[in-house]
Amino acid sequence: MPGLDSDQIRHAILTAQSRGYRQVRIRLGEDRFSAVLSPVVVPEIEEDDEPVLPFAAVLSELAVSSPAVGYYRAVVDLKVGDKLAEGDKVGEVVALGLANDVTALGSGEIAEVCVADGEAVEFGQKLLLLRP
Repeated sequence: MPGLDSDQIRHAILTAQSRGYRQVRIRLGEDRFSAVLSPVVVPEIEEDDEPVLPFAAVLSELAVSSPAVGYYRAVVDLKVGDKLAEGDKVGEVVALGLANDVTALGSGEIAEVCVADGEAVEFGQKLLLLRP
């Protein structure tokens, strides 16, 4: 079986960045790759230039996604309109008896709760949508 190639690594990094993840890890057979992604940096602009927003700033909603395949377990009762701060623990995904924390990657107001407590979830599935 062939190992990881640059296209697979590039795709993993772009997917992680587009979903707001700060880290990416992939494994194919014996080959492994991991990277910590840098935060988005706002470029400095001159006073007469039009402002250029970083990609993350133009998103209207931020998805909080499942870190693993398993069952979602809410740790607090979340409702549309509730406010979250970056790093707030919103639940867990239990996989093979191990709890994987689910935290908000940004601050905002809950726009939609996409899964119910106890529901089966897949890796990367949207659990919540936050409106900054």
